[in-house]
Amino acid sequence: MALPDPLPLLAKCPVVPVLTIDDPKKAVPLAEALLAGGLAAIEVTLRTGAAIEAVRLIAQNVPGTIVGVGTVTKPSDIDAAIKAGAKYLVSPGTPAELGRALAQANVPSIPGCATASEAMTLADLGFKTLKFFPAESSGGIGWLK
Repeated sequence: MALPDPLPLLAKCPVVPVLTIDDPKKAVPLAEALLAGGLAAIEVTLRTGAAIEAVRLIAQNVPGTIVGVGTVTKPSDIDAAIKAGAKYLVSPGTPAELGRALAQANVPSIPGCATASEAMTLADLGFKTLKFFPAESSGGIGWLK
């Protein structure tokens, strides 16, 4: 079974801002401003307690925004993000349990990896698009060549 592909969702987005939102009241105005500036896709990181509420508010109130959730680190993050309205998921790294859960999610996912072995493991799970993270400290462009 093919996994949901994130590329069609994000292909027309020149940049995807990665946001850490501390105050849910700022989420909708921020998403509206980014959308007005031509940035339809955003990634809200799960680095604050306000993140899931911010995603919910954006998903409900800014229909032109493709809101994703980043810093997904455990399977329970997946459920919370999808219930809040996330259209895609991003993880910084992908332990086995998280990889299996992302592969079962009904939204596109971009799992993180830093080594060839991790990339191969994720490919075996069916992922075609990966996040090279942390890119700079893992060798950056030179490593990819």
